[in-house]
Amino acid sequence: MGVEYKVAAFTPKVAGCGAQDNGWDAARCTQFQEFLNEHAQDGWRFHSNEYREVTVKGCSGGKGAWLVCVFEKTT
Repeated sequence: MGVEYKVAAFTPKVAGCGAQDNGWDAARCTQFQEFLNEHAQDGWRFHSNEYREVTVKGCSGGKGAWLVCVFEKTT
């Protein structure tokens, strides 16, 4: 029996350019919960996560961070 890994970035829904980021409020937590459950339905278990800095295109650009998650599945 082996283990397969999958990497996916959680990118929360935002209102658009100039929108204020409310951080990890109830809405963001619900989005993350849906993200995790979507992968769990396919048999993937959450393994680990870390933030990765990214350069944002559009809306005057800038830098941001994505939450990169690793999932695992026994094969």
